[in-house]
Amino acid sequence: MHENTKRESKHIAFNDLVINRLKFIDRLYLDYSYQDIPLERAYDFNPIPKNLEEQYHNRIIGTGCQMWGEWIPNSGSMDYMIFPRIAAYAEVGWTQRKHKDFERFLKSLSGLINTWKTEGIFYAPLKEALPATKQDN
Repeated sequence: MHENTKRESKHIAFNDLVINRLKFIDRLYLDYSYQDIPLERAYDFNPIPKNLEEQYHNRIIGTGCQMWGEWIPNSGSMDYMIFPRIAAYAEVGWTQRKHKDFERFLKSLSGLINTWKTEGIFYAPLKEALPATKQDN
């Protein structure tokens, strides 16, 4: 086992841990473009470190993502970057990996999209949040 993984396991053995580390910068930053972090990549994030001993998996109590807004010009642009990815990250936190299904998730977004429309949230359309290969299916 890699030394960093041993340290993570030892830390998790004594503390609950929220996975929100810089090594996941390419997966958890909402201010990155949809080309960099498409919706499916956000949905596929696993907050449990790859080599973490299974006995410590239940110690992972949450996850997080962040939006750095200092370069975002207005609230509509910020909404666009956050929605619908925030729904994907939320599902990462409350759905066990073995129960995740991206196609089911996409179908469930229609209800959220209607809510976002009603609330005046300027969300990214799925054609922009998904890579071209997923749009064609």
